[in-house]
Amino acid sequence: MGETIPPVSKSQPAAAREVDDPHESVTIAPPAASLDALLRSAGPTPLPIRPSDAHFLAALDAGTRAGVGLSELTKVLSDLSGGVVSAKQANEQLVEELSTLHAMLGSANEQQLGLKQRLTELEQELLASQADAERERTFLTQQHDEFLSALLDEHEEALLAHASAGDTTRMSAELSDMAKKLVAADAGRAQA
Repeated sequence: MGETIPPVSKSQPAAAREVDDPHESVTIAPPAASLDALLRSAGPTPLPIRPSDAHFLAALDAGTRAGVGLSELTKVLSDLSGGVVSAKQANEQLVEELSTLHAMLGSANEQQLGLKQRLTELEQELLASQADAERERTFLTQQHDEFLSALLDEHEEALLAHASAGDTTRMSAELSDMAKKLVAADAGRAQA
């Protein structure tokens, strides 16, 4: 192919360079190797440990352990905060249930008081009706007694009237009739 072009230093003045170079300001460099690839191919390089570095390495190791401990502590704290949130929700539900029970208990107490008041009213009505029945029974007994007394008085008058007339046979029939009425009246009185 032809001629080889000798490398030209860019640090030379432009007058010292060859004039026929068409790319006089451009230099082509080989591609740079990836830093990650270089680090992987080189592998870990052990650092020489000096006595003054031992304290640093111990502090570094303690820092690493402290970091692990802090991350575990953070995890425990997040679990604990989740538990606190759950407990708060459970408490809110419990407060709602207790409020419902309180309302139901208040309603039951109101019903119980209403029923007690109604029972008292019914007891008063019963006592009043019993007193009315007693008054009525006493009145009926007095009326019955007055009727019987009047009947006996009438019977005595009839007996006296018949005794003077001398009609004893007829008088005994009326007497038995009056006795039957008296027994019926006593039976009615007993029922009343």
